[in-house]
Amino acid sequence: MAYKNTLIYDYNSTSEITTMGLKGNFFLVAADITTLPTTGSIEMYSSGADRMILNDGHLYIKGTGDIKFSDGSLQTTAGVGSASNLSGNGDCIINYNADNSTPTAKLSIKNYNTEKASINADGDFTTSGKLIGATVNTGQGDNELYDMDQDVKTTDSPTFNSPIATQLNTDTIKIKTASGDLLIKNQGGDTIATLKNDKNVEFAGTITGTHIGTMQRIYSNTLTANTTSITISGLNGDIDLEYILKITAPSFGEEGLINVYINGDTANNYKSMFIARSNTSTITGGLYDSLSNFNNAISGVEMNSGIYNLELQFSAKTGVYRYGFGRASFGLGANGTGDANRGFYIFDSVWGNTADNITNIVITANVASKLLVGTRIELYARR
Repeated sequence: MAYKNTLIYDYNSTSEITTMGLKGNFFLVAADITTLPTTGSIEMYSSGADRMILNDGHLYIKGTGDIKFSDGSLQTTAGVGSASNLSGNGDCIINYNADNSTPTAKLSIKNYNTEKASINADGDFTTSGKLIGATVNTGQGDNELYDMDQDVKTTDSPTFNSPIATQLNTDTIKIKTASGDLLIKNQGGDTIATLKNDKNVEFAGTITGTHIGTMQRIYSNTLTANTTSITISGLNGDIDLEYILKITAPSFGEEGLINVYINGDTANNYKSMFIARSNTSTITGGLYDSLSNFNNAISGVEMNSGIYNLELQFSAKTGVYRYGFGRASFGLGANGTGDANRGFYIFDSVWGNTADNITNIVITANVASKLLVGTRIELYARR
């Protein structure tokens, strides 16, 4: 390539061209030459100090100088296998809207005129690729990010595959599973306990502890209004080992009974044998193969005054007959005296249903509204 009629910097001369704000040595090529000098520099001056130097293909901005473009673009082209760089020893500032003339202006990073990333005037960063870094800090410290495919705000209900927690400091833990049951597993993946959706807990192994196997009161009710029937629901005989039912009630003021039915079963699915004694009769007893309630083989007792007291203990598990043992007394007052017809009976009973889980117990007076105010009902479970 020939360089004719071209202003060439003479790096061997000491002369300067100052009228254009240029420092350096230049000459006008009068004849064709085929090569340009490979060393030397062009220094551009402003206010007596050098501000920009072009040296060996590099453009240096010194001091507080800027490169500004009214229209157009700043471009750099590198050869194959090379890199294009915009660099500096201090802060590298790109002020793409210096005079705020275009409030919606943005800094755009393009690849072959296709935008790949941008920063708008508010500082929002947008990219069509990946944001790659070791941590992210939004003012809460340096944090690592991991895979997530669901919302986890306090108002959300996230689901987990196999959560592992070494410590939880909270008053309430809410965990939602597809089945409603929460499985607790060991490191080997074996289920050691299941928190059931019906509020019960199933253990795969043996339970040990100070209070394990003791009776726990699970129901307590003192009537504040007369009624005929009370149902204790929410039971699970497959979890509980046995139940103890206790009833203390004011006498009816007439002949009557308080009957107990398992799962509300009023059919003749009960058997019983008993011994009874009152102050007006000798000891009697009997054996009954077909009864409609769990606790009474007799048709009724005179409960004109005093207190009726019943305690019934029976097994809970499905798959076997639910046997019970109980006692009842009637007509007694606080000092052991009471109605002229007072007495007691002791009984063994069985519910002939082995298939159904015990889910409720129904307590009924055989005289309407004779479960009177002050009647006390308690249920204990051995678990």
